[in-house]
Amino acid sequence: MTLLASRALLVTARATVLGYRQAPGVFIVGLLTLGRDRAPGGQVVPQRFGGQETATARALLGHPACGSEYVTLCYVLICGLLVLVDIAGKRKTGEVREVVVAVYDGVVLLDVAGPVQVLHLSGGYRIRLASIDGRSVRTDVGVPLGVDLALGELVGSVGTLLVPGYAPNVKHPAEPLLKLLPDLARRASRVASVCTGALLLAEAGLLDGRRATTHWAACADLASRFPLVTVEPDAIYVRDGPMVTSAGVTAGIDLALALVEEDHGPDIARAVAKRIVVFLQRPGGQSQFSVREAVATPRRPGLRQLLDTIAAEPAANHTLAAMADRVAVSERHLTRLFRREVGLTPGQYVERIRVEAAQTLLETSAAGVDSVAHRCGFGSSETMRRAFLQVLGTTPTAYRQRFRTSRANPDAIASKETQ
Repeated sequence: MTLLASRALLVTARATVLGYRQAPGVFIVGLLTLGRDRAPGGQVVPQRFGGQETATARALLGHPACGSEYVTLCYVLICGLLVLVDIAGKRKTGEVREVVVAVYDGVVLLDVAGPVQVLHLSGGYRIRLASIDGRSVRTDVGVPLGVDLALGELVGSVGTLLVPGYAPNVKHPAEPLLKLLPDLARRASRVASVCTGALLLAEAGLLDGRRATTHWAACADLASRFPLVTVEPDAIYVRDGPMVTSAGVTAGIDLALALVEEDHGPDIARAVAKRIVVFLQRPGGQSQFSVREAVATPRRPGLRQLLDTIAAEPAANHTLAAMADRVAVSERHLTRLFRREVGLTPGQYVERIRVEAAQTLLETSAAGVDSVAHRCGFGSSETMRRAFLQVLGTTPTAYRQRFRTSRANPDAIASKETQ
């Protein structure tokens, strides 16, 4: 087995591993991640790592110049030459960043597991779970989580404080957590939240005067309960000073990848994204996952009925004049009602409902784009394309490729992953 190669070959190998380019005759054949005092693990195709590879990784970990808790090695076959490449990227010597995850009974499991997995795979982080009293907690799905310490036992700088969210159907986290958050935030270099964790930060007064986001279903709640917070409902994550908030559940993975890129550069973030088979930056915002559910229920019965009619018949005539006539108010007054009670203009609401209807057809049917556009009230595929770009940040064709169900597309099950 050959462990040495020219600088040019190493540069080519590393570029291939990190996804910058593919070169003829270059194949990734193995990946190994090894942590201090931990058994090696990884994905290997087509060979298995043996003692020599593990010894090499341990030697790198033990080298004085290595300040990482983990190293990631990759074997690349270049024109018949097997090359060992360290893809840990550039990291300051001896730098290990502290991350504290504040957990509590009812915390969403994936809000914790997603970001922790990303940070763990990237290396360079010391991750600790801390609860209010130092005892283990039970997640929203009943899985227990062990913790390292109590939040009150944290001394000095916290590094990154991560606050995951809770499910809407569980009891609000204990009041002591809210009392601890302000002091922890003052000692943290940055504070991040996942999903409804943003509501905890807001309740603790940490988001006043800042921009933030949360799960699409909780954006209206965040905006109404905390008027000093500027809510960005379509964002996957929002950075405002030391505060970073993300949308719901899996958006915590996007947030963690952004933190890794900020701390250790795009090379490592891209390598981790490829390993867990996600986009480094996903296309579109979280509007692609919601419309009607994110809109507050209007107080006026006539307006509620109008919203239901638009949702039931997106292709019908929903001009401003037609809608005002149904509610028996002037066009100007209808616009004011929409802005005050729905948070959108009448035209924006109709457009989003039509986009949602088109999403459903693109996901579940084999209808052509032109047919989908006419059935949803757009009139033409170009009009629908502009609406998709405006609302979702992606095109109808790209959306279908990303979200089409296997029932609508039988080949999807056997398709090759090409992240």
